[in-house]
Amino acid sequence: MREACNKVNWQLGALFCKLSTWINATTSCASIYTLVAVTADRYLAICHTLKYTLWEAGYTLYVIAGIWIVSGSLATPSLYGYDEIYFEYGNNTVCVCASRTNEKLQFVVVNLILAFIVPFLLISVSYTKIFYTVSNHRSLAVDAHVSFTPETLLKSRAKRCGSDH
Repeated sequence: MREACNKVNWQLGALFCKLSTWINATTSCASIYTLVAVTADRYLAICHTLKYTLWEAGYTLYVIAGIWIVSGSLATPSLYGYDEIYFEYGNNTVCVCASRTNEKLQFVVVNLILAFIVPFLLISVSYTKIFYTVSNHRSLAVDAHVSFTPETLLKSRAKRCGSDH
């Protein structure tokens, strides 16, 4: 058991302990928020076809930068909470990278809500609306004996919205 414990000693120092936990939390949040952004883009493209214009590269860069800034901000408390912790194990001193205090319940709840529950709800609601929109267009196409293509979808949408083109 002592040999296994010596093999898991944290050897990268306090700075990398803090940075590794911050990077882990930041990249997790950024991944989730990127999925939300992609979902929002798909929702706008499918459910609001006539109002939707492709995001310009500049706008996309702002969205991506915003995702990373928000993600890094949400992960910031991990910089203060994690550190090298030394403890005695038998005849050895063991060093691990861990939370030096119990995480505050408020931080855990806020992180859970902002990083998981809200994105889950946004993605779920958006894809439910996408499903209903696509199902509705398919049933209209079947009733009218029209093939379901992007062109007929745009024409159908334009007619229902009162547009002439």
